[in-house]
Amino acid sequence: MTSAKDKKAFLRKTQIPELKLKDFFVGNTLNILGRLLKIVDYGNSTSEQYLARLTERVIIFAIRNGIQNIPVFIHQMETNGLRVINYKSSIIDNKIGKSFANCLDDLNFENLFGEFCLQGCEEIMFIEFIGEGASQSVIAKLNQNMKILCHTHITTEANKTSDTIFCGKIFKPIPRFEHSSLLLIKPHAIMSGSFGCILQTLDHHNINVLTAMSLRMTLKDAFDFMEVYKGVLPNFKETCFELAAGMSIALEVTCREYLPHLKTIDNYVDRQQRLDLSQCLPDYNPYNNPIFDDKMALEIHGKLREICGPMSPDIACKIRPNCLRAKFGEDDSKNAVYCTDLPDDIRTDLEYAFIVMNQ
Repeated sequence: MTSAKDKKAFLRKTQIPELKLKDFFVGNTLNILGRLLKIVDYGNSTSEQYLARLTERVIIFAIRNGIQNIPVFIHQMETNGLRVINYKSSIIDNKIGKSFANCLDDLNFENLFGEFCLQGCEEIMFIEFIGEGASQSVIAKLNQNMKILCHTHITTEANKTSDTIFCGKIFKPIPRFEHSSLLLIKPHAIMSGSFGCILQTLDHHNINVLTAMSLRMTLKDAFDFMEVYKGVLPNFKETCFELAAGMSIALEVTCREYLPHLKTIDNYVDRQQRLDLSQCLPDYNPYNNPIFDDKMALEIHGKLREICGPMSPDIACKIRPNCLRAKFGEDDSKNAVYCTDLPDDIRTDLEYAFIVMNQ
């Protein structure tokens, strides 16, 4: 590897066992000997032609009953060798559907949304898979409750559609900040194909996902997010490097029995439209958080910690063999998931994941 500035070599040919060929696709971040490198383009046409077939992308969306099938569907796709590289929940209505179609200059999308006869705002979940034969695998497994939004193996088209959905402002995540807590799926768990199993485990414990968004943290983002653990967590630096080593997925979750106590999605949309969240960002202070008094949130916080288990996978395997960290963790920094440790930090973690990281 050579430096782009002075053209000097800084890494000779070497072996890194944890890196696989499927990890090399445009937009991914690789941890190479402690240095985080983001892939922005192919070096030559030969590399592009060879890797393009391994990095075919497909984006699907689910609404209504289709959202309930997502954990099983993702697990099936991961079993077939595909990986999730983007994940996002938002709201959709006829106006947003038309805006999206106009943005892509494709009326087929508008007609596709029109088939659902949308009444007001409805929740929608977007998932982007990558892998060899992604389109064929998804179409073969797709049931009638989930419809194809876009599938293509042409990199430029896939990137354009992906950026519009996952990076644009048309589809915004709508966090509730009510009766909920944060669960963060770490990069290694997603890259190893464990995301679907983790979602199935949550579903088995009657945990519902309210809001979801894929995050790509820089080292600075990771250090800011984990700042309260500095000097407390022995592997603080390694944990931050893991969070910055690729895509993580933030989930706002609640207990299934609390769903009737939540407001309708329209209430949350109206509230977000009234607030200019960007004006609040300069005052963001992780140490200036009011005492948390949401009893339902405290209960889901405790239940979520039990599902995650001890921070060390080695300890978790001995005392809680069925917890998430025992099943999917590798070591103390790559322990599959992060969940809020202290109840008073619930709101802070949710705000950082869904507001600060969404700017």
